[in-house]
Amino acid sequence: MGGPDFLRKPMGRLYRATTSRIREWRLPGLLRQLQRAPPSAAAIMPIVARLREAWGNAGWSADLGAVEEVVTRALRSPGPFLECGAGFSTLLLGVIARRNGTTVWSLEQDAEWSLTMRRRLAAAGLHNVQLLYAPLEVTDGGAWYRCDDDAIPRAFPLVFCDGPAVLKSQWPEAVYLVWRSRLVAELTRRSIAFGTIVLDDAEDARCGRLVDAWRSAGLQTEIVATPFGRHVVASQPLMAPASGNQRA
Repeated sequence: MGGPDFLRKPMGRLYRATTSRIREWRLPGLLRQLQRAPPSAAAIMPIVARLREAWGNAGWSADLGAVEEVVTRALRSPGPFLECGAGFSTLLLGVIARRNGTTVWSLEQDAEWSLTMRRRLAAAGLHNVQLLYAPLEVTDGGAWYRCDDDAIPRAFPLVFCDGPAVLKSQWPEAVYLVWRSRLVAELTRRSIAFGTIVLDDAEDARCGRLVDAWRSAGLQTEIVATPFGRHVVASQPLMAPASGNQRA
């Protein structure tokens, strides 16, 4: 951005604030388009791409390949859905779940972001989404959400895992390396049945450990390559058909 040095920072802040407001103004219209769109991934994904752009948090948002996997499976699932890590996908799953007459349960580790998400869900009228603030704690060597809500359903045909964020700067090396592997163990420990897990960020160097752990737990687990990135699809044997994406 040009101009005198003493103006650059204020102008930069004004530009970012204005851009953020424009994106937020677009969200309600895009959500209405989602609600009206035919129930197919082909019809929904172009709207989802615009929704992701309007959300404006690309660094933390799931890539479109993983999202398309989730959309395809959610459209043909009876629900309810479990989501690990809240974001634009929470709104998307909320819209699909409401059309299906079911619910979304979303776990979020950040207290401030969970409040922001609750406001956005309320503004969108997505009262079928239960967003739970669940800070991380270490159990059996890995970090996972602390959540003891007895109302959580005992079975989820579809789980979308885009969290937690286990950062190297915040955790010991051993905990950092476990990454998101605790998901399956925690569901099993809580006697929560599940069908298919879609996990974003398969490019992460820790993903190999996760895949090995889940395969050792008896899951059919594979890495899916798309033009947008790589994600993991893991399922209980014979519980979920594979999607048509390229497998790596």
